[in-house]
Amino acid sequence: MAVVKIRKVKATLAKSIAYVTDPAKTDGQRLASTTTGHDIADCDAIAAAFLNDLESTKGGSARKGAVLALHVIQSFDPDDPITSEQAHSLGERFVQEITAGRHDYVIATHTDRAHVHNHILICPADLTTGRAMRLTRGTLGRWRQVSDRLCEENGLKVIDPALGGRVSPDLAQLYASARGENAKDRLRALIDQACMASRDFDAFRRELERRGVRVTVRGRRLTYTVLVSGMRFSDRRLGVAYNMLAVMGKLERRVVHEIGFHDSLVARRTRTAVTVRVPGTRGRLRLTIPVERTIRDGQVWRAYLADGTRQVLTEPGVGMP
Repeated sequence: MAVVKIRKVKATLAKSIAYVTDPAKTDGQRLASTTTGHDIADCDAIAAAFLNDLESTKGGSARKGAVLALHVIQSFDPDDPITSEQAHSLGERFVQEITAGRHDYVIATHTDRAHVHNHILICPADLTTGRAMRLTRGTLGRWRQVSDRLCEENGLKVIDPALGGRVSPDLAQLYASARGENAKDRLRALIDQACMASRDFDAFRRELERRGVRVTVRGRRLTYTVLVSGMRFSDRRLGVAYNMLAVMGKLERRVVHEIGFHDSLVARRTRTAVTVRVPGTRGRLRLTIPVERTIRDGQVWRAYLADGTRQVLTEPGVGMP
């Protein structure tokens, strides 16, 4: 099963080429190639070839604000029996078919994630007609059909993941899919799985990324990004069971309480603990909190203390800062 997404590159073309052909992601660029005739490591030369093709189109399509490349991402299910070499070959057939062999492109297969995926940069300039490719409302659907057919020919599953794995969803499911409900349900399940496999937030972050989701912290809010599609969900969209307090409670396996404090209140910090001056005590009382129960965002800390866990307040004494 492959998921196909399209993005537009309107600036920093050479940097986009450098990103998709990154040796660390493409097995030393063994899984990267281009039709421009240039060395795959020469990003500037490949970008110049794209721009030259565009300048030759009717109207000079390399003008400011024009689409310099179409960035197509073709991602394969981690459960599909496909090697990186097979994914690259399938991607080559895919791009040749959707461009009818009339456009220069760069293709790179990334192996740095749990799922193998192809990044394809297509130059919009049609080398036969001299016109620039235009995306229409039906373009993505047609390209997905091509990808599905090639997957089916190679023995891979062809099921639209947005429809919850069903080939023939009923009307209610279609409406739920249109609202993104199925995607949110799958994300909630992944978050729950990562919580069950973790005991602190850093481990949770790693477990979730291993499942294809990146979590970022902004204040007390969490944002979850599905790496294969780029879709972002705030914890508010997922419900109170998936905000910071709830996640920390799941990691602790019990109810937790949140306290917040500024960097200026931190009296001491070690690899395993943070000692905080208790406000209103003029620094006489201090609370020591295990690092794994804290989240830091800039100069603001948030600590999550489990209900029923004894917290010890201390007064600075000899040898204490």
